[in-house]
Amino acid sequence: MDRREIQNAIQQMKTEEAIKDILQSKYWSNKKIFEVNGVYFPEKRPSGEPATGNHMGWSPNSKQYKKYMSNLLNILKGFHQFAEENNVLYSLNGGTLMGYYWNKNIIPWDDDIDIWLQEKDYYKIRDKLWDEGESNNKNLENATGWYKKNSRIIKLGNKKYEIIPNNQNRISEGTHLTKILPLNMPKNRKNIGGLDIGMCRTCQDKSLKEGWMKDRGCFIPENPKEKDFPIVDFSGIKTRAVIRKLGEPLLNEVYGPKWKIPCHPIMKTKININEYL
Repeated sequence: MDRREIQNAIQQMKTEEAIKDILQSKYWSNKKIFEVNGVYFPEKRPSGEPATGNHMGWSPNSKQYKKYMSNLLNILKGFHQFAEENNVLYSLNGGTLMGYYWNKNIIPWDDDIDIWLQEKDYYKIRDKLWDEGESNNKNLENATGWYKKNSRIIKLGNKKYEIIPNNQNRISEGTHLTKILPLNMPKNRKNIGGLDIGMCRTCQDKSLKEGWMKDRGCFIPENPKEKDFPIVDFSGIKTRAVIRKLGEPLLNEVYGPKWKIPCHPIMKTKININEYL
């Protein structure tokens, strides 16, 4: 075993101990807890609300949620094919990357999929999808910050979806994120999930920053190398994910090292999780 393998083995032991102590803690021991592929989440938050993600508000065990996430994985599958055809490297990001590092699957309560591209590739892909798309006259109600007048119908693989860029300009000011959504999204959602395509910008000082949350770093350089963004198996499909050596520091920055414990964030608040990291 090399040093990194030893460190990983030690962390795995600590992770298993953390999960055991969380499940046996005074608060969670008498609550309904679900386990999917070694990842744990409660039926409800302490507030009594379902332990959902931040977008759709569906129970992770509902048929509606499972069908929706299956649709998102099909979008990612189609996007992967499109990116390969256009010689563009990208990576899973955020909670989606976290799920890949945990067990190569979607986090059981997550309700969107996050990917990143380098700035020049972001514009290349976004503009090509937009230009090849069709006009869309439907209205998406109550989608905070997303405007239907900027949407079009696109085709990935043999299926049609909707694309909505929140900022169609090529300027350094403002935020840049593009969503690809299933058609016929439910109405009256407070927010919307979908496949979120983000941008990694190379700044003048050569640092890498998100095009969405500008104070956060990212990991896709101006000229990414394929060996750092290999094709991987994820929730039954092929996609690309940054190697852990490059991706883990960013997850530490955004979520803190407690992300390594594979359970719902709310479950980590009832014990001193730092003892296990």
